[in-house]
Amino acid sequence: MTDRIQPTPPQDTRRLVAAGVIRRAEGRTTTLRTTPAGVTGTSRPATAATEPAATAYDNYGTTWGHPTADEARQDIANAVAAGTTVHEWHITDRAGQPLHIARIPDPDFLDTIFAIADQQPAVAR
Repeated sequence: MTDRIQPTPPQDTRRLVAAGVIRRAEGRTTTLRTTPAGVTGTSRPATAATEPAATAYDNYGTTWGHPTADEARQDIANAVAAGTTVHEWHITDRAGQPLHIARIPDPDFLDTIFAIADQQPAVAR
């Protein structure tokens, strides 16, 4: 009889930090984000096609969502009001259209990077 050695699986030290979903249906955009601190979510009417668009990314380039430009500017203003240093760039895209990029650092999670399809500043400084 041969003794069998049961291999020990490697210990995985990674942990899930957050999970989320964005759903667009019936004229509404619903977001849900779960973290160890709790659950947050929103349900808003879908944005009009004429409103300037924004896209939210994390530092890995993953798309987090598509807020309106005003919602993105409000998030940036809230971060500045909370004392966070926000890095901003005003550039033009390949088609020559204005683009406002803003990075909100988050030491506890992933940074939020907004790409807003206009040049309007988020906060008067």
